[in-house]
Amino acid sequence: MSVLSVSEVKENLDIVLDEIQSTFEPVFIAGKNSSAVLISEDVWRSIEETLYLYSIPSMKESIIAGMQEKIEDCFSEIEW
Repeated sequence: MSVLSVSEVKENLDIVLDEIQSTFEPVFIAGKNSSAVLISEDVWRSIEETLYLYSIPSMKESIIAGMQEKIEDCFSEIEW
């Protein structure tokens, strides 16, 4: 994770935004009194979706069980 000062981010905001959008890597912004992490919109939406899915009772277990299924078993009822 890149670490930048507030002034570095201010001076290069367009570049920083392009970088986080293309790499999906967060940027740690170190301020005098506080700090923050800057992430791309796509990463944030992914986090929101994950949090939503995990908030549904038994969803995590259902996803894990589904990941253990063979892909062939998922389509056994469908004729191609």
